[in-house]
Amino acid sequence: ECGLHVKPKGRDSRAHILAEIAKTPDFMIGACVDDKLIGVVVGSYDGRRGCGIRLAVVKEFRKHGVAQELINVCEE
Repeated sequence: ECGLHVKPKGRDSRAHILAEIAKTPDFMIGACVDDKLIGVVVGSYDGRRGCGIRLAVVKEFRKHGVAQELINVCEE
């Protein structure tokens, strides 16, 4: 729905995503409206530096500050 290129046999595979969630659950952050997931950021931290790996917001919710808030939460 967000228009991201997905690599289902690589880093976007279910197994890889589940492993990342198990390893660093605090870096998989979603934004919801009611029960609908409208945005997500996937972050990482190696002990020295942090990185936002993926950021996506459903088109109808763009330009409302959702992405910025996801980044803010990830940085915290």
